[in-house]
Amino acid sequence: MRPASLLRRWFRFRLRTLLIAVAVLAIPFGWRAEQARREAAAIAWVEERGGEINYAYRPSGTLLQKAARAWFGAKKVDRVYLMYQDVTDVAPLARFHEATLISLQSTPVSDVSPLASLTNLQTLDLTNTQAPAQQVERLKESIPGCRINYRPPTELSYWERMVEGWRVSVNREARN
Repeated sequence: MRPASLLRRWFRFRLRTLLIAVAVLAIPFGWRAEQARREAAAIAWVEERGGEINYAYRPSGTLLQKAARAWFGAKKVDRVYLMYQDVTDVAPLARFHEATLISLQSTPVSDVSPLASLTNLQTLDLTNTQAPAQQVERLKESIPGCRINYRPPTELSYWERMVEGWRVSVNREARN
């Protein structure tokens, strides 16, 4: 065989090979797209409830890094603030795997167990929440590097409760 015919034979593909290659390449892209869709839904959930989200700063990098951020999502949630909001279910917050701070101060949250999967969490504020002490202890065990600020409403002083009540009422009036 001549060298030209060898090259032509090497670059010949069947339709089946092409379809398999496309399917193999589509799986990670589809997985990342679904992950981004779920994260966007969780961001919308936080914003609907009057919360605030801060994103991690990413300096400009190489051309390859910029392209990867454009394809796979440029924003990474770093901090979530849901203070003084009427939030009882925190399951959507479990989607923020890269979050380093979550503040649920003065919310009626009673079940914080979904947050146990957030291993990158560095600070969790549960001051003046209805979370049981047993769940908070389990969170401390499952996220060892996390500083958890926890004081149930019964441990707050009279003046602290007055200030918290005032903040909650002002926040509700601002939303209406």
